[in-house]
Amino acid sequence: MIIVEKLERWIIFFLGLAIVLVIMNTMMFNLALPSVARDFARPISDASWIVTGYSITFAVASITYSRLADFLPIRRLFVLGLASLGGAAIAGFFINDFFLMIAVRVLQASGAGAIPGLALVFVSRYIPLERRGRAMAKVMAAVGLGLGLGPVIGGVIVEYLGWHFLFLLTAASLLLI
Repeated sequence: MIIVEKLERWIIFFLGLAIVLVIMNTMMFNLALPSVARDFARPISDASWIVTGYSITFAVASITYSRLADFLPIRRLFVLGLASLGGAAIAGFFINDFFLMIAVRVLQASGAGAIPGLALVFVSRYIPLERRGRAMAKVMAAVGLGLGLGPVIGGVIVEYLGWHFLFLLTAASLLLI
């Protein structure tokens, strides 16, 4: 029983880490919009599609992955989501075209949407009732941590390295596969 509980802790830790990365990714690009607009010589209203397209796709993907978990193994869906998020992040680091940038962000969101919803499905399906509340709290705390760290870390990266490097931080999600 102790081994199972330790395994649960590690799984919850990695789920939380993935959620922190996903939520940070969502928040960081808000700060980069002025830099992106300037670099691509676009009005800020055009650059806002980088965040809007991501948000819309993220919402649809979250619902879709949660429903797919009824038919497909959660592990496979997590790997697909993380691969899409991380692979698009690597591509995004090298992007120098505005419309490709939007496409990469949409691809990222299609993978990022898997993580929060599937984490909750995992906890509700596989964690015993007596430990489920604690596990759910840790997963939700990761959301709060990502919301708090995203603007801070994103601001530092944009200020000192440039917006391209926001993609590299998100590419770390590939290590979780």
